[in-house]
Amino acid sequence: MNKIDYRNAFFDEFVKIAKKDKNVILLTADTDADSLKKFKKENPDRFINTGVAEQETINLATGLALSGKKVFIYSLLPFITMRCFEQIKINICSLKLPITIIGLGTGLSFSHYGPAGHGVIDIGLMRMLPEMQILNPSDPVLAGKFANVAYRSKLPVYIRLNKGQDFSFYKKNLDITNGFEEVKKGKNICVITTGNIIKNIVNIQKKLLIKSKHIGVIDLYQINPIKKAKLIKILKNYSKILTIEENIYNSGIGSIIAELILDNDLKIKLKRVALKNEQCFKYGSVEWLHKSYSIDQKSLDKTIYDYSK
Repeated sequence: MNKIDYRNAFFDEFVKIAKKDKNVILLTADTDADSLKKFKKENPDRFINTGVAEQETINLATGLALSGKKVFIYSLLPFITMRCFEQIKINICSLKLPITIIGLGTGLSFSHYGPAGHGVIDIGLMRMLPEMQILNPSDPVLAGKFANVAYRSKLPVYIRLNKGQDFSFYKKNLDITNGFEEVKKGKNICVITTGNIIKNIVNIQKKLLIKSKHIGVIDLYQINPIKKAKLIKILKNYSKILTIEENIYNSGIGSIIAELILDNDLKIKLKRVALKNEQCFKYGSVEWLHKSYSIDQKSLDKTIYDYSK
């Protein structure tokens, strides 16, 4: 089994879509991917590099979408969300334009870029936009599937892509209509996570890497809107939930699950594991950063085991 780059998994499917639909166009703010090189060469009129001008990229995408084009935007995650929030809110979401925003660099995956390059607060930011669907693939298979989801969508879509290569976690025939996958059924305690941090809990054969062998694991890959009824039905089988994520504490899936429990009066205990509410000025490998924030495999083993007692 070979590792696949998240970008290539997504854009391989994008190229297939664009080949069939000549209205598909890609805007990039000076961000590249191997799979895009052939598309750029063969479709120079449908590949526009706006340079490091993300706000103008959103404005240009708006005009193209209003002209009947199916627009995909691709850039580094922090810059295309935080820097452009007002344009996304007013131009894309208020007009309910079916524009897809692809942000590269979830969590701490740009580990040497410092706080400017980290994608750790964008979930909280983007889910405040009621029109925005948020998708967070945990493996390359999902990344590829989400290209087609975005193409078919009639509303704005935001896709968070991890930087780098990874093994496929799911089979290509996976049914993604639930917006989540119960990777493993368990008793008493259920771990809910999103993105490739799940690999610190289970391996690609979906076997637990931790000693608390009775836990359940849910991969929440559609973050907004979540499929509440289906998720609640599963969560009622548990008395404890533990959310684990590579986002800051007050701006991610922990907050989403806390709202779900409170709003539906679920009698379930919740513990949240996330990054501290602080800007990260540490520099090192992703593995080192995970360890420093206690979201590496060894730290999570202890956290889950202690919580399951």
